[in-house]
Amino acid sequence: MSVTSLEATSDLILVQRAKENNSPAVAELINRYKGMVYTIALKVLKDRDEAEEVAQEAFVKAFTKLNLFRMDCSFSSWLYRIAYNTAISRTREKKREQEYQQETVATESFEQQAKAFSTLEQDDRKRYLNQAMQQLDSDDNLLLILFYYDGKSLEEISQITGYSDSNVKVKLYRARKKLHEELEKILRNETKTLL
Repeated sequence: MSVTSLEATSDLILVQRAKENNSPAVAELINRYKGMVYTIALKVLKDRDEAEEVAQEAFVKAFTKLNLFRMDCSFSSWLYRIAYNTAISRTREKKREQEYQQETVATESFEQQAKAFSTLEQDDRKRYLNQAMQQLDSDDNLLLILFYYDGKSLEEISQITGYSDSNVKVKLYRARKKLHEELEKILRNETKTLL
């Protein structure tokens, strides 16, 4: 079959042929929709390289699951939905990755501060820590106490507070960050008064 006749062929016929592993039909479907699939990915991701990767991934998913396509609906809509969902999944992965990196940095910073803090006399440490804890809201205070003082797991804190495990993790990360900032303020002020 010539290229010109393929171009005139309807999507549904091409899909039927693609289901039978007809390479020219697959190539024609890709050619028809690659621009829009890429555009959808680019609008969601706002990065050309990632949009290209996601567009390729969307086509691979579509042709791998072609047997799930119902012939009574539009192929383009079905394909665009796959492209959109793939791009959204990539966005979520990136967000989780960024949150993990931020949490790692905050934890390292918190641990460094804890080491520096441990060089202070025990009474001073308690006093500074209590001062910093008083500056936090009650929710943050509770999470830090449950996790660090009582040694509760994220799952246990989730059961106590009613927050999801991931929400507890995020709130705990933010509470540590706030505590870190409050301790820095207090210690900075103390240093100024000593000098």
